[in-house]
Amino acid sequence: ILMFPYLTDANEVLYRLFTSSLDLEDGAGAERWCQEGGRRFPQDPYFTECQFEIMALPGHPADVPRAWQIAEQDVQLYPPNARDFRRRLNQMLMAFVLLNAGLRDSADRVAVRARADATVDPNRELLYFEASLRNRLGERDESLRLLGQYLATNPQDRSTLANDHSWWWRGVNADPRFKQLVGSAE
Repeated sequence: ILMFPYLTDANEVLYRLFTSSLDLEDGAGAERWCQEGGRRFPQDPYFTECQFEIMALPGHPADVPRAWQIAEQDVQLYPPNARDFRRRLNQMLMAFVLLNAGLRDSADRVAVRARADATVDPNRELLYFEASLRNRLGERDESLRLLGQYLATNPQDRSTLANDHSWWWRGVNADPRFKQLVGSAE
């Protein structure tokens, strides 16, 4: 009998604390939970990824060489059959880091390079992150086009997006076309 069943998912709990802090733009909280997770679960890729995901926060300092290094280390923590997708997802997140570093053209090029079809990305997660990036780049039409493609594969995410007021969708979430795509908040 396991006396503390919540401990079996401690890594997931810490990661949820990290992502909640990240979504709320609480850089200090995100760093705290990322470091704690890395200390307690050094082989868990969540806590490698979080180190460069923090640099994706709007206005957060970006150490581009370090972020690239961490992103590649993260890929190596996955089994070989998952590495192509992980590398592309990390590149998409790196585009946010590059944007924070003032490297807008590089962010665009990295995002385009990270694109993949459904054979690599069956859940179309890359579309989701690129839609958010395009929003941050001020490319609202492209953001909405990509979001529409994502929701065609993931219609169950409409209500989550309708209720998402985080920085990922700031700006575009006020657009009537966004509201038409995701529906009304419940």
